[in-house]
Amino acid sequence: MLRGVLFALEKYICEDDRESEIPSIFHIKPFTGKEANFSLKFYGEARVEGRAGNIKIKPQRLNEADITTFSMAVKKVENYKFGDQFKDLQKLGQIAVIEDEEKIRALAEDLAPAYVAEIIEQANKISSVVAGEKNESGSSSGSPSGKAKKD
Repeated sequence: MLRGVLFALEKYICEDDRESEIPSIFHIKPFTGKEANFSLKFYGEARVEGRAGNIKIKPQRLNEADITTFSMAVKKVENYKFGDQFKDLQKLGQIAVIEDEEKIRALAEDLAPAYVAEIIEQANKISSVVAGEKNESGSSSGSPSGKAKKD
């Protein structure tokens, strides 16, 4: 039986951070249908087909699509330290909890693109889960599945 999307946040640790002593934990919300469609529209606007069928990417639109999609999915981040791009936030050192959407958008800009993509991919995965099929990878929490250990 199918069911509607449940909006409980799922804790996720990026693959490269799983062995860290103090990993960053991303609390991810599944996308609603409206959010998923908005995200697709935004990514669609980032590419243009030329006359000869060549596809051109608009980097600024692609960047904005990533940031917006990331901020739709990530509602809380634990243990994060900003880099040089955001000097005022970097001065705060390691931030225990980030829940402010503006800071989450800044975090999306601060993170390496591969991590942004990994987190968006995880949000897409949990958005399409149906009852009883949640992460049947057989791996324990905090291991290769990326799910953080329960408190």
